[in-house]
Amino acid sequence: MTMDLSKIKKKDIYYKNCLTWSVDGYAGTIFIRNENNKTNEDKKKFYFTINNHSGILVPKSDNIFLPFIKEIIQPIFYKKSKGYGNNKVGTNQINDIMVKVPINKKEKYDLEIQKKIAKKYQEIKELKIELIQKLDILAKVKIAIE
Repeated sequence: MTMDLSKIKKKDIYYKNCLTWSVDGYAGTIFIRNENNKTNEDKKKFYFTINNHSGILVPKSDNIFLPFIKEIIQPIFYKKSKGYGNNKVGTNQINDIMVKVPINKKEKYDLEIQKKIAKKYQEIKELKIELIQKLDILAKVKIAIE
């Protein structure tokens, strides 16, 4: 899918590696954008648009691993979407969220530990999927008693 850039305001075009979330619709669902654009190159292939149905979270440090942040905040965002009558998650609902990010001995964000933790989250997700598949198989088992 291509964008007609002549119909989009320049300020609404974004290209950086960041997190976005759905304000409404699938309220609170977080997406990693431009994971392959770690250097934040302003290239057409990385463009996406910002609108009033999504929010954007931009890391202020190079040592932030977005998949780690996503895993930590996703359940919080979902909980926030359930706590409001209109099921929206705007910036006013998330401004109190604090994320503990591991630091190293030099008191810098520890990128390697973030990656290890994110990998563990992914492994747990895969185990859940596998268990659900096995439970579905067991639920379909019919035992004939004679």
